[in-house]
Amino acid sequence: MWGTAANTVWAVGDSGTILKWNGSGWSTQTSGITQNLRAIWGTDASNLWAVGDAGALLKWNGTTWSSQTSGTTSDLYAIWGSSATNVWAVGNTGTLLRWNGTTWSSQTSGTTTWLDAVWGSDDKHVWVAGFAGTLLSWDGFAWGFATPQTTTFKLYGGHSDSTSAAWAIGEGGTILKWNGGTWSPQSSGTNATLTGFWSSQQGQRWIVGDSGTILSGDGNTWSLQNSGTTLSFARIWGIDESNVWAVGRSGLIQKWDGKTWSVQTAGATQNLWDVWGADASNVWAVGDSGSVYKWTGSSWIQQTAGTTAPLYSVWGTDPSNVWSAQEGGVLLHWDGSRWSTLPRVTTKRIQRLWGIDKDNIWAVGELGTILKWNGAAWVNQNSGSNHWLYGMFGSPSGDVWAVGDGGAILYQRGR
Repeated sequence: MWGTAANTVWAVGDSGTILKWNGSGWSTQTSGITQNLRAIWGTDASNLWAVGDAGALLKWNGTTWSSQTSGTTSDLYAIWGSSATNVWAVGNTGTLLRWNGTTWSSQTSGTTTWLDAVWGSDDKHVWVAGFAGTLLSWDGFAWGFATPQTTTFKLYGGHSDSTSAAWAIGEGGTILKWNGGTWSPQSSGTNATLTGFWSSQQGQRWIVGDSGTILSGDGNTWSLQNSGTTLSFARIWGIDESNVWAVGRSGLIQKWDGKTWSVQTAGATQNLWDVWGADASNVWAVGDSGSVYKWTGSSWIQQTAGTTAPLYSVWGTDPSNVWSAQEGGVLLHWDGSRWSTLPRVTTKRIQRLWGIDKDNIWAVGELGTILKWNGAAWVNQNSGSNHWLYGMFGSPSGDVWAVGDGGAILYQRGR
């Protein structure tokens, strides 16, 4: 999706679909092709490009769309430029193309990795990101690898204290720490897949994962805790260092009371995929078959969500403003008395919800999907990536991170 004004927006999609928004409605435009289109970008209302499968490359001249010769049959996933005479397109097998105002030419990327994002600040500062943590940079003369590959494992979650302190977790016991300039691995002491991270305000941190794995630490060193189960955990969340909950497979719910982990009974047998709370008497856990359970401060009670589809995430700002994400891109909202279903804004699966406040909430998921709640509506954001995104987290200053397949890490700087 790309636009020049509130009444001039374009969107592209499957089978050569191109739609244009005029301020009041969407209309279909003739692309002349049947290939799936993956991305669109332009400099103004008379210079737009759309790219897609099998080297598809279209240009809008202000009146019509016409095909351009890309010189490749590789799928193209992203496009960006600094001007109408300096445009870059990237795709699979390391494909990198450049438009000079007249023709497209192939450039040497130095990799055969799937490239799915490109962006820059000017014609001498351009970055390309791809699978397995690949990151390339352009200095105006040549492409080079911007940073060493950090990991190729899937990343499922993390936490951020500030612009210079963040953690990402994932497969193979992976823990990465951000110091404001680079990501570096930490020793977890386990090979289990790690899926959930929570930190107290005092800096005590917990990580959960497969086969009953629970780690605790100060963010620098980690030690295993006894969970008393071999069932896999999915997520963890807490109020303080004496009220922490972890949920997982087959209705697993455990609570940390400051000394030990103990099992809590909610009557759930479904897999539970996420947990979040507003305070010690308002905690929600969600999972398969539309299951929603609420902790009242003394017991877990089941709530009716109005769906039998899996619920993958839950997050909110207070006891009367809680969101959950259903299979197929459907979002649900709790207003303090009941759950309601919102109009669908995507068909992509949403894996994770996270926010800063009631007007700044994000949802991430299938094939690079990122949605943002602005206080009035959910709006699609361009991630520049086709990686599945499984986790999202951020800092109080507004820095936001999304993590996913192949070690993908996306970052949006806050205020």
